[in-house]
Amino acid sequence: MIYLKEIEMTKKFRCFRKGNKFTFTEPVTLLVGDQGVGKSSLLNLIDGVNIHKSIKASRTLVINILKGNGFVFFDSEKMNPRQTALNNSTVGFQVASHFASHGESLLPIIEQLFERQKNTLILIDEPETALSVRSQYLLVELIKKAVKKKNQIILATHSVIFMEEIGTVFNVKTRKYQDTDKYLKWEKKQIKGSIK
Repeated sequence: MIYLKEIEMTKKFRCFRKGNKFTFTEPVTLLVGDQGVGKSSLLNLIDGVNIHKSIKASRTLVINILKGNGFVFFDSEKMNPRQTALNNSTVGFQVASHFASHGESLLPIIEQLFERQKNTLILIDEPETALSVRSQYLLVELIKKAVKKKNQIILATHSVIFMEEIGTVFNVKTRKYQDTDKYLKWEKKQIKGSIK
């Protein structure tokens, strides 16, 4: 199910220009691109769509936010147990994070989040920073399971595992979906051109 179909910038904001449009057509969208391209900024704008005046959203998203359900933003850095004692009402439960590493506590939190959500737009910002290779593969399976519950997931990532397993990415710079293999080849080409 697609809850957020399109957003358009109505004025310049950070790296985005007035008129930039982002159209979402997939139940799982992996936002990819280099650091500073705007992946996290885009998630934060979507999260704050009901208060930001620099963005217009499709009617469905605005309605979901205004109803107060069907919308979750999960920022893995803010959920780091080294930064905070976790008690997140959005997720709906507590974790004794003082006894677990960031990665050990993060995956169960995401798993519980996905189990509890149906018909929801879920935003996730770079969860791979805390996850082992095995845990990243497990998260992909959890994402696929969550989509079967009619959730839409928009996830900012640098994880090649996520990209390869999902198969399609959304290049924030070009604002288009791409086949993962084509995107990764393009990235490799960019590196070769920058190293002399």
